[in-house]
Amino acid sequence: MLAGMLGGARVIPWFVSPVVSLGPMALDLSLIVALLGGCAALVWARRQARSAGLQVQRMVDGLALAMVSGLVVGHLVDVLLYRPDHLQAGWRVLLPWFGGMSSLGMLAGACMVVAIVFRAGHGLAWDYLDQAAQPILLAIVLVRLGCFLGHDHAGRLTRFPLAVAYPGGARHDLGLDEAILVAGLLAVTIVWRKRLARFHGGLCLASAAGYALVRFALEFLRGTDLYLLGRHSDHRWAGFTLVQFIALPAVLLCGWAWLRLRKQAFATGQALPDGQRGQARE
Repeated sequence: MLAGMLGGARVIPWFVSPVVSLGPMALDLSLIVALLGGCAALVWARRQARSAGLQVQRMVDGLALAMVSGLVVGHLVDVLLYRPDHLQAGWRVLLPWFGGMSSLGMLAGACMVVAIVFRAGHGLAWDYLDQAAQPILLAIVLVRLGCFLGHDHAGRLTRFPLAVAYPGGARHDLGLDEAILVAGLLAVTIVWRKRLARFHGGLCLASAAGYALVRFALEFLRGTDLYLLGRHSDHRWAGFTLVQFIALPAVLLCGWAWLRLRKQAFATGQALPDGQRGQARE
C-alpha cells in the first residue's frame, strides 16, 4: 500500500484512519495496530522465555502489566502535562482510549512495573529483560506505525519522500520515522544477538541504549510550528526537548551498566562465547 501511495506522489498523501465502534469505545485503526503490537510482543516474549528456560507466566504477566501501566500513566501524563484544558470535558478524558499518549509517561509506567516484577535477589533479573528486549522493540515498531496511521506526531516541514502531506505542507511523520529506525535497530539486535547476549543484561542494555539514541536523533525533526496545525510544540531548553535531556543520560547509563556487567561476567567466567546461556539461575 505504501509503495502505491509513493508511486503517484512525491510524498505520502494525507489519509484518515477509519474508526471501529466497539460498544461505548470508538477505536481507530491506529489504536488497533498498537494493540496488535502489544499482543505480538507477548507472544514472542512467551516463546523467548520458554526457549531460555524461564518462568513463562512471570514473563507474560510482567510484560502485560508493564504495557497496561505504560498506557495508563502515558495517557495521564499526556493530559495533565500537555492538554490540561481537556479536563473540562470530565474525568472520562483520563481513560486511556481518550486521546494521546506521552512516550515519557509510558516509559515511566512500564519501568515501575519492571522494577517490581523482574527482580532477583537485590537486583534486576537480567535474563527476563534480555528475552523481552526484542519483543518490546517489535511492539514499539507497531505502536509507532499506529501513530503514523493517526498522524499523531507531526514533524518539521520537509521534502523528504516519506513525508506526509499535512495540511499546509508536507512534514516528517515521526511515527513512521521512528517505526523505520526501530525496525532497523531490531534487525541489528537479531543479527548480533549472540554477541550481545554473551552476558546477562547485554542484549537488554544495548537495545535500550539504541532506542534512546533513536529518540534523541528524532527529536531534532520535531516540529516547532505545530500551532499552524492547531497542536502544541514541545518546549525546548537551549534547543533541546525534555526527551533529549532524558535520552542522552539514559544512553550513558546503559553504556556504564553494559561495561560493568560485561566486566563482571568475564571476571567470573560467566560470559559464554556462543551467547547461549541456557536456563537462568535467579
